[in-house]
Amino acid sequence: MADVPEQYVRLLAAAEDASDLEPAWQEWHTVFQETRQKMAELGMDLIEVIVDYDEMEPGDLAVVNRFLKELGSTQQLEDE
Repeated sequence: MADVPEQYVRLLAAAEDASDLEPAWQEWHTVFQETRQKMAELGMDLIEVIVDYDEMEPGDLAVVNRFLKELGSTQQLEDE
C-alpha cells in the first residue's frame, strides 16, 4: 500500500472542502480514531474502508468529496 500520509496531502489538494479537514494526516487519523471509538461505544457496527488514492478512477474523487462533506457535517454536530 502507498504512503497514506502522502496520499492524504494529495487528497486535500483535490478535496472541495479541504479547509474543513485537518491539515495533516496524523491529526485526521487521531480524530478518526476518537470518532470510531465513540461510535463503537454507542453500539454501531463499523466497517473500515481503506482508499488508495493511486487506484482511484476519475469519477471516484466526487464520491470521496461527498463522503468527506458528510463526515465533516457529522463532526460538526459532535462539536456542538
